[in-house]
Amino acid sequence: MGIVGLEFAIPPGNATVIFPASGIAVAAILYGGIRLLPGIWLGQFCFNLWLTGNTDTLHFQHVLVALLIAIGASLQAAIAWYLVKISGVKWKTLTLLREITLFLVLTAALASLVSATWANITLYLFGIISTDKIAENWFSWWIGDATGVLLLAPLTLTLLFRKQSLGRHRLHTVMLPTLLALTMIVLFFFYVASNEKRQINNQLHHTGDVLEHHIKTKLNGFTETVTSVSNLMSIYPDLSYTKFELFTRNLYAMHPDLHGLSWNPSISDSNRENFEAKMAKQLAMPAFEITQKNMQGTAVRAGNRDHYVPATYITPLNSNKQVQGYDIASDSVRFEAITKARQTGKVAITAPINLVQETASSAAILLISPINTMENHTQDNYTQDNGTQSNSTKNIEISGFAVAAVRIENMMKSLFSQG
Repeated sequence: MGIVGLEFAIPPGNATVIFPASGIAVAAILYGGIRLLPGIWLGQFCFNLWLTGNTDTLHFQHVLVALLIAIGASLQAAIAWYLVKISGVKWKTLTLLREITLFLVLTAALASLVSATWANITLYLFGIISTDKIAENWFSWWIGDATGVLLLAPLTLTLLFRKQSLGRHRLHTVMLPTLLALTMIVLFFFYVASNEKRQINNQLHHTGDVLEHHIKTKLNGFTETVTSVSNLMSIYPDLSYTKFELFTRNLYAMHPDLHGLSWNPSISDSNRENFEAKMAKQLAMPAFEITQKNMQGTAVRAGNRDHYVPATYITPLNSNKQVQGYDIASDSVRFEAITKARQTGKVAITAPINLVQETASSAAILLISPINTMENHTQDNYTQDNGTQSNSTKNIEISGFAVAAVRIENMMKSLFSQG
């Protein structure tokens, strides 16, 4: 019956408007005596374990929480039994309005306080609910248990005493009103749940539309940024690193969630050594080397191939030092975006990747913008490590690429911080 109670949970949580098991437990212990307490505890314990198994991997803490909550449910039934006994209410007949009212106050309103309080203290102590959720969760728990006792305890007692003459009479006087009340509650539940579900779906659709708009706006901003870098390098191909750093500094001010900006020239194999020597001198480095990652993820000197696309100028340098010299064409995912950028002449975005400079796994994307030269003629082929080539479909000379690195986590944090 605990599982049945969950069917009356109103989304998005598990707050239930009626928990039938509590009413059946009260009726059972009144009918069979205190000796049935172990059975009530076992039933509640198994239900709690089942509920845990449907949401998470089973751990010792889950077993302990299930055990303690089951104790609370057993105490509720025991206290209901005790209150009825000391009150002297004639619970077997319940023919007078005073007796019916007293019975329901004792078993539903008062006894249900026990399980709600015990369970929520347990959940709080184990860190399952926060302080601000205790009152709301307690009230939902109490309502579910109290309603379960209010409706199911009299009905269950009527069924248990159905063979007696008074019991047969109460099948009409108790069962019909109870079933009517249950029907009304079910209809009310479906009405509330339907409205709640519709509101949640509408909110999700609205949130999704807003988020999609913000993501597109953010990506458009990144696209404009990386395009401005490619335009700069197209007009000033011999730009110094100092001026490149000064230019990109303004871009970071506009887009603080950018992880890195770089100039990646296209270098032929025949010009590799001259380029490395020139960059070492220009960047005041002991040596500049075009690199790639080996199978172990370590940076090594790039193997010979027709063309390289090394990260040469990169900012901010302190957090991206490991990227300097890395040939982005050596990676298949990055190479695919390079090929698309060459063929379309537009900014291409990679699939999610791990950045070279990141030690931990963190999804990121690269926006790659082609740098066009002033002259038009057929561009060279690019060859990957596996020997496959990609031919341009446009007569545009590509001297290299401007690259923007964006960590997805940082981008999403920026979006949510904007509301």
